[in-house]
Amino acid sequence: MLIKFRLALFVLVTILLLSACSNSQEPAVPSSDEVATFPPPTTFTPEPTIVPSATATPEPTFTAVPTSMPTLGVKEAGFSAWCAPNSLYATELGYTMPEGAQVARQENGFTEVDGIVQSCTFIYTFNQPIPDGMQVALYDTRPEPWFIYPLTRAADNPAIGYFFTNHEYIVNLPYWEVDYRFELQDAAGVVLRSDEIHILRPQNVGYCFGGYLPDPVTLKCEFLGEAHPWDPWYGWDLDPKLP
Repeated sequence: MLIKFRLALFVLVTILLLSACSNSQEPAVPSSDEVATFPPPTTFTPEPTIVPSATATPEPTFTAVPTSMPTLGVKEAGFSAWCAPNSLYATELGYTMPEGAQVARQENGFTEVDGIVQSCTFIYTFNQPIPDGMQVALYDTRPEPWFIYPLTRAADNPAIGYFFTNHEYIVNLPYWEVDYRFELQDAAGVVLRSDEIHILRPQNVGYCFGGYLPDPVTLKCEFLGEAHPWDPWYGWDLDPKLP
């Protein structure tokens, strides 16, 4: 009987202890007049993403292409000549043709000028400014030039070169006519152009017996001996006769 009493007492004490512990652990509920405070929420700040810098694309480099110069040469129809007659008075003669000058003629592939004048000027017009050392070599039937003229560069146009001559074998020709070859050469002697020049002495002086021209210098006919009435040259003397 005593044992049952003790057991019942133990059970009762245990129930009372469990009830007390349950009441002490309930959280305090705030009244309606109190404002509940909560800790601030934890925010996450993302780290900035490092974007690799773009590699600069180099601009394409422009390589200037050098402009190729044309080969030095005389322009088409770039060769001309004129001569100052003995009747022309001029204090200064450049390459510009003065009024009253005689213009060279083109005959059968030759450039023809008269052979009794004060002077002649031969002009070359190039496709670009002419370099130093340009010259014109004059040839007759011999393999070597009989005269060489340096080209003078025109003051108002560096693409024009000319030479002036009063050589007697051009302006006071001791023959009725003669052919020359003019070779345009650079400073190294390379021939850039070749022209055939025909120098013609005026032939309006009359003719000798047989239709021959007199001596080009003396303008006299050849002496054929004393003429008799039966000689074919009878009536002809040293002076030529106009037709």
